[in-house]
Amino acid sequence: MIEFCGEEKIEACGNNKYMVYFPFAEDDYWYNMILHFGDKCECLEPENVRSELIRQIENLLTMYNKSNG
Repeated sequence: MIEFCGEEKIEACGNNKYMVYFPFAEDDYWYNMILHFGDKCECLEPENVRSELIRQIENLLTMYNKSNG
């Protein structure tokens, strides 16, 4: 995360968790960037970005569930 947003935008929250503040453009590049971190990164806000990430993750889950059935 330091590479993407710099140390000054990272805040330690304890228990090996951090809050990171960085500008975000709503396009595939940035959504893929967040998804790249898998379960090691959670978007807390804004709600519309969080909702879009959930939608994309649900689409992936649907795709993989279809291939198992």
